[in-house]
Amino acid sequence: NNAAVLRTKRHETTDGLEMNFAVNYLAIVQLTSGLLPLLKKAPEARVINVGSEIYKQAKIDVGDLQWQTKYKSSIAYANSKLMGLYYTVRASQRFSHEGISFNNVHPGVASTDVSREYPKIVNRILSLFLESSIAAARPVINLATSPELKGVTGSYFNKDKKIEPLFKNDEWTTQADEIWRETQRLLEGYSCLPE
Repeated sequence: NNAAVLRTKRHETTDGLEMNFAVNYLAIVQLTSGLLPLLKKAPEARVINVGSEIYKQAKIDVGDLQWQTKYKSSIAYANSKLMGLYYTVRASQRFSHEGISFNNVHPGVASTDVSREYPKIVNRILSLFLESSIAAARPVINLATSPELKGVTGSYFNKDKKIEPLFKNDEWTTQADEIWRETQRLLEGYSCLPE
């Protein structure tokens, strides 16, 4: 699962949702929810959510997930990636009995158009340090297909390296649960979300 935007200014979807939050986080939840009936029937189904190391810069305010107050583009992006990581870990726990594995991977910093709203000079400079999209696809494909990773679930990978421990303590669980409740509220009526 990956669809990503990095908006320099706050934008809303036609449904009134903040764009980073909607595309980078809610969309992966909704897509996966829609695919759950098929995933449950598939042998050894794997859901791979594309994350980013930028999640470490997240500063989530559960009371303002959609940036109604002061918007900061890089933090909004980081927050959406951390929420995707929370979702990955929680989904791995919720669906472990169904034989579906959920993992999250930072594939590297790839040359894509995610930063298209940045000034051209910034993008030119950034392009000197970016990997090709083909190189960035390799860790995702490996995680989705490698026989050695069969049954691995609830993990975060930086490229091909599994990162452990993912969180330093259990404080993240409260925040993840609050975000999940808000996710269910926002997507109610759009898809059949599991409890």
